[in-house]
Amino acid sequence: MSSRSFRKDETIVSYDKEVWFGYSIASATSSKLQSAIRSAGFEKLSSPILMSLNLLNRANDGDAYASTLKDRYCSTESKEHRHPLQWTSQELDELKGTSIYESCMKRSIFWRDVYRNLRQCDGVLNSAVVNDDEFLWSVSQVLSRALSGDNRPFTFVPGLCLFNHSDNANTSIYFHNDTFEVRSARDIDSDEELTINYGANRSSGNFLQQYGFVPSSPTKNDIAPPVIVQNQTLSLPWYEFENTVNVLRRTFESSPGLRDVFRDACLSAVGNIVGSKEDDEKTLRSSNQISSSKRFAVMLRNRERSILLKYYNRV
Repeated sequence: MSSRSFRKDETIVSYDKEVWFGYSIASATSSKLQSAIRSAGFEKLSSPILMSLNLLNRANDGDAYASTLKDRYCSTESKEHRHPLQWTSQELDELKGTSIYESCMKRSIFWRDVYRNLRQCDGVLNSAVVNDDEFLWSVSQVLSRALSGDNRPFTFVPGLCLFNHSDNANTSIYFHNDTFEVRSARDIDSDEELTINYGANRSSGNFLQQYGFVPSSPTKNDIAPPVIVQNQTLSLPWYEFENTVNVLRRTFESSPGLRDVFRDACLSAVGNIVGSKEDDEKTLRSSNQISSSKRFAVMLRNRERSILLKYYNRV
C-alpha cells in the first residue's frame, strides 16, 4: 500500500545508475564469456545467458538483492513459488490441453539443453552454477524480472519487483538520465496499492509462461486452446467474443453442417484439457493446500475451458 497520496505525474521512487548498473548486461558482459558462448553456438542467446550467470554470481557472492531472489525462488520444493521454466515434467503435464502447454514444454527442454551444452564448454559455467535447476532459476528471473526495450538498458532494477501487476496500473516506469523513475499515472490515495502493468496485451497463459503467475481475474486477451475445424486451426479469443460469435454464425448459415462440426471441435478441445471443471473448481476452493504450480495450472485450465464452452453454447 502507498504510505501517502500522490498527485498525477508525481515521482514515487527513483533508481539511479548506482542501484541497477551492477545487474545490467553492460556489467555482465565479458569478451571471454561471449567468445565461449559463441563457440557453443548460442551467440543469439548471449545476453540472457550473461545476465543469468551474473545474477547467479552475485547471489553466491552475498549480494542482497540477488541472494534474496535465489533464497525465495530457487527451490525444488513443490510448495514454493517457482516459474514454469523450473517446473518438473509432471507439473508441466498439469497444463495439458491448454494454449501454452506445448510451448512451455519446448522452452523447458530447450533451456535444459542449453545448460548441458554450456557445461561442456570451458569458461562459461563456473562453480557458481551447481546444477541445471540453478541455471533455470537464473534464466527464469531474467525472463520475468529484467527490463529492456524502449531505449532502456537490459537490466534488473532492485525494488521494481515489489510492484504487482494490474491491468489498470496506477504507476508508469520512465527512464532518463541513467535513472529509472516510477511515476503516478493518476492521483493515488494513501490506502491504494501501487501497481505497474506487466504487459497490456497478455493473456492469462502469457502471464504464466512469462512471469510465473496467473492474474486473479481473467484478462481481456485470454484465448482458448486452438480448435481444429476441417483441417483449419481457429483461435477463439475472449476479447470481442460477441463479434467473433456473430462472424461464426454468419459462416454457419451458409454451411449448416459446419456448426455441428465446430461444436464437436470445441468439445474435443475441452476434452483435451486435463482434469474436469468440477474437480478443478474443488481444487481451487482448497488452493491453500496445493502448490503454486498446481494452483496456476488449474486456474488457466478453468479459464480456457470456460471460453471453449461459451463458444460451444453460443454458436
